[in-house]
Amino acid sequence: QAPTVPGGVTATASDYKTATVTWNASTDSVGVTSYWISRNGVTVAQVSSSAARSYTDSSLAPQTQYAYKVSAVDAAGNASAFSSAANVTTPQAPDTSKPTAPTGVSGIALSASQINLFWAASTDVAGVAAYDVYRSQGNGSPAKIASVTSLNLADTGLSTNTSYTYYVVAKDAAGNVSDKSSSATVQTFTTATTGNIFGYVRKQDNVVMNGVTVRLYVAGKLVSTKTNKSGAYLITNIPATTYDVTFSRPGFKAQTISYTIIAGTTIPGNVTMIGN
Repeated sequence: QAPTVPGGVTATASDYKTATVTWNASTDSVGVTSYWISRNGVTVAQVSSSAARSYTDSSLAPQTQYAYKVSAVDAAGNASAFSSAANVTTPQAPDTSKPTAPTGVSGIALSASQINLFWAASTDVAGVAAYDVYRSQGNGSPAKIASVTSLNLADTGLSTNTSYTYYVVAKDAAGNVSDKSSSATVQTFTTATTGNIFGYVRKQDNVVMNGVTVRLYVAGKLVSTKTNKSGAYLITNIPATTYDVTFSRPGFKAQTISYTIIAGTTIPGNVTMIGN
């Protein structure tokens, strides 16, 4: 005579790879000696009836559904039918992958007391939650000055004519932290008699243009630079007055625009180029 079918079967996932199955004792005219545990239709374990009526399965996959059933066996080898199924789904595995390090960290002094920082986005399997920005001065140790979700930071309240070094790390929602970015060193304005000009050069369709020559004369001396891959240019330490700035690149009409440099600050100089 077979034992009664085990009742009260439950299955609970304790983590992404482990589930515990429990059940109530079966009865038998001679005595139950063990229980068979079935997972998704395959018998995976035999548990002695003298042990606790539970079984821990620790070889599971994350985010997977499993169906457990239990059968009782007596001393004569008679086995009951399997119980009804207890279903359980394991949770997602914990995120242990760190984001990539931020790239392209750069900065520009906007005044004697402010530096603006920029960087390119990191990537992560679950998404970047924030960026931590670290700053050091001279031989001092780096200290975290901000945690932001954007790709830029305005660092204010700085000292005049002082160099600051920055790096950025990315972190995800699970707390994984990327490697450090490369460092960028920027110096605040030396005096209140000079300023900067910073801007982007774009085509009429708003696509950025690299390799555009930007020229102006400062005290009779030619100062020239070119836009980078992001279409940006920067000219620093220009005495405060009005200048004619020329923008040129083969295939486009040259433009000359007047800008008034303001002491102790960086003025915007965005330009749209028109094709020939």
